[in-house]
Amino acid sequence: MPKSFTTQTYPLLSAIALVAVLCLASPACAQEAAAGTPISDATQFELEKQFSQSVVAFYPAMSKYDAARETFNELPENERGDPPVDPAIAFVDHALKLEEQNRGTRLGISILAQLYSMAPIEPDGANARWRGRVEAIERLPEYADHELLIAFLRRLTNFHDDPKTEESLRTIIRKTSRPSNRRLAQCFLARWILDGISLRKYTEYRMAELKRGYKPTHPNEPEWIDRQWKSCMSADRVETLYDGALVMLKELDSETNTDSLPPLCFAKHAVYVIAQDQDKDVRRLSLREYVQSLIFKEEHLQRGRAADDFEIETLEGKTWKLSEQLGKIVVIQFSFVGCGPCERMYPKLAELQTRYADRIQILTVMADSKVEMTREKYAEGFMTWDVAFDGRRGPLGTRWAVRSYPQVFLINEHGIIEATESNEDRMIDDVQRLVQQMERGSP
Repeated sequence: MPKSFTTQTYPLLSAIALVAVLCLASPACAQEAAAGTPISDATQFELEKQFSQSVVAFYPAMSKYDAARETFNELPENERGDPPVDPAIAFVDHALKLEEQNRGTRLGISILAQLYSMAPIEPDGANARWRGRVEAIERLPEYADHELLIAFLRRLTNFHDDPKTEESLRTIIRKTSRPSNRRLAQCFLARWILDGISLRKYTEYRMAELKRGYKPTHPNEPEWIDRQWKSCMSADRVETLYDGALVMLKELDSETNTDSLPPLCFAKHAVYVIAQDQDKDVRRLSLREYVQSLIFKEEHLQRGRAADDFEIETLEGKTWKLSEQLGKIVVIQFSFVGCGPCERMYPKLAELQTRYADRIQILTVMADSKVEMTREKYAEGFMTWDVAFDGRRGPLGTRWAVRSYPQVFLINEHGIIEATESNEDRMIDDVQRLVQQMERGSP
């Protein structure tokens, strides 16, 4: 079979198979959804199930497409033929139509959340998945009063300055008739702004490090950082938005309300449809706690700030207090059992513990739902340093605004935060740099 035939055929078959899954809805389901009349519970259940099946089918189809596109690009131009078919085109078109037919429902907001999450990080107007993300943001205000609005808000990221995201959130704040959703939109608008500002600071800092000769974490990092810098918030935007974001959070903190951030899960019959988690053992984080964590992060957890003191009990029954670690480099890792990237850091942390035993103090804070899970992992012997149990949405992880794992804070011997990392190689480099600075007695 000619290589060019393989390149063209497999992604095409994948796209055809995907469209077949997308079109599984029975005629009755399709007619009921398209008619604009209230949909029965049975029909809604079936549509949710079919959408989840389409997402499950989409990801392997995209993997095949990416491989075929790479092969296609390596072929001489005279052997290429037609380019591979991007299955995202069919998926996004179908998903947007299905959302329109199910607007205002749990399925509708689940579709928008999925389209937003599956988009590439960098803007690309020619990319179907990026088009889905843009459409999802523009349609979000239609769910201003929906009880699952939080499901989308929690996914918001600010890898590039996007005024449309800001516009949609401000529209929700004006439009919603639910005070709790208004407060949620204000909270996550402020978070989105502060995330964008933090990214600009980090990108500027990392550019300076690379120019000083620091080792890139991967071969393309300099080019990636340069592109990232061009899409960051401008200095004018930072000046315009920063104070307003902090004021918004402090006003929310001063309001009297009992709002919470409801724990979410996926529906049992449809793995990509969002539902509220009814597990009573899951800790419900109050909106006020979350707002306070964002304020705390901004005021106490930025590079160059003195780390706020805390104490926590280790699994060995010892009280571990940050202020008692002065004179040593401190590495605080937030982790949980089953987090692959977290556990891949453990050998690196063990290496640091061995190499700098008298100059470094390591603490891993576990966010497992049960302490037994943490104890079982600790008993395996991989973690040879201090380990503490904080729990899922635990008090320390909440206060330190930990949203993704692993999250590592590096603190110098004077108690000043030097870096926050999620990359193990960069963590090693930063610790080596801090130890060298401590030995020289210079910043």
